[in-house]
Amino acid sequence: MTSEQDAIFAMAAESNSFAPIAMFQLKWATVIEIQRSPGVARRLRAAEDAAQSLDKDHPKWRAVMGEICKIMQAARAEAISGRP
Repeated sequence: MTSEQDAIFAMAAESNSFAPIAMFQLKWATVIEIQRSPGVARRLRAAEDAAQSLDKDHPKWRAVMGEICKIMQAARAEAISGRP
């Protein structure tokens, strides 16, 4: 995380913009939202494990990726709204 954070701050300084930092904050706020709910965190890990083990041509792969996207979008929405 530190190297990613360093790269983000360097990018912000180069571009003279806080946008890279804001995106970094949103990314980590999303991770925190997921970790706040152990059941959601388990679902995400299971879906990520399945996505890694399935071939992209496997019929279940799209469903697993959809589950990952659904979890991430819900967590991002919670992070943005600031409501638990």
